[in-house]
Amino acid sequence: REDQRVRGTRVADIMHTIRALEAAKHFTQDVLADLDETVLEEAQRIIFGDRNADYGHPLDDFTKTAGMLNGLFGAHLEDGFEFVAEHIPLIMNIVKMSREMNAPKRDNVVDGAGYWGTLQMVKDERVRRDRG
Repeated sequence: REDQRVRGTRVADIMHTIRALEAAKHFTQDVLADLDETVLEEAQRIIFGDRNADYGHPLDDFTKTAGMLNGLFGAHLEDGFEFVAEHIPLIMNIVKMSREMNAPKRDNVVDGAGYWGTLQMVKDERVRRDRG
C-alpha cells in the first residue's frame, strides 16, 4: 500500500510538472509573439502557413464542416437553409469572442483575425473555382 501511495504521488507530481511546463510554454510563445509580430502578422503567417498545409484550403475544410453541421442540425433548420463554408469562420469568430470575454489572451485575438482572413480566402477561392 505504501508503495502504491508513493507511486501515485510521483505520478501526480509528474502530471503537475507537465501542466506547469505546458502553461510556461504557452506563456513564452505569447510573449515572444508579442515581441516579434503583430496580431495580424501572426494570423497571416498561420493561415497561409502551417494551418493551410495541415487542413487544406479553407474552402474545402469549411465545406466539410458545413456538411457536418447540416447533417447534425438539418431537421432543425428552416426549410431551404444550409450551412456553407462562408458560415464557418463567422461561427468560429463567435467562439473566439466568447473565449476572449471569459479568458482574455492573445490566441483568441490572433485566431479571430485569422478566421476573418479565412473568410476572404473562401470567397476568393469560390470565385476562382467558379471561373475556371
